[in-house]
Amino acid sequence: MAKYKHSHKHSSCAITSFIQIYLAFLCLLLSCKFVASIEYRSIDGTGNNKLFPTAGATNDKYLRVDLPNANFVDGNRQPLKTPTDGVLPGTAVKASCTDQLAADVFPLPRCVSNIVTRYGTNLIINDNKTPIYKSVRKTSHMITFFGQYISYDTSAAVEYAEPTYIFAPLDDANYNPPGSPPANIMTA
Repeated sequence: MAKYKHSHKHSSCAITSFIQIYLAFLCLLLSCKFVASIEYRSIDGTGNNKLFPTAGATNDKYLRVDLPNANFVDGNRQPLKTPTDGVLPGTAVKASCTDQLAADVFPLPRCVSNIVTRYGTNLIINDNKTPIYKSVRKTSHMITFFGQYISYDTSAAVEYAEPTYIFAPLDDANYNPPGSPPANIMTA
């Protein structure tokens, strides 16, 4: 009888070990299948678009929805009309962000960036949860994304010999503090 109990104990242990190994093998197979189905992003941008595997890859041309010259007045290089058209660098700018603009005139770029990046006190989301989303510097988190967009867009753009001046509005305290000459932000 003792011999039977002893062999039963070993067969039970062998079955338990077999089940454990089998379950571990199944888990390994399932995890491999799961890992293979996960979408990934490559470092160089290739393979991220199933229809166009090289779209968005390093050193690839921009894909445009609109015509490349659609945002220029003359269809080539003349920027959209702003309140400072015709003003020479170093002269007094008589435009501010609060001025009323005609229908065909666009705001100064600095005014647009001030609006996009300002810190909003009247947030739409639940105010009980907003402290965890608010910036400790009281700035908009949009600045990160806006800055990256501008950085990537300008660094990959075609360079021209003559610069384009962006004028700071009169009411911009960062560029035009009271008593200082008007500021010009030059871009190339």
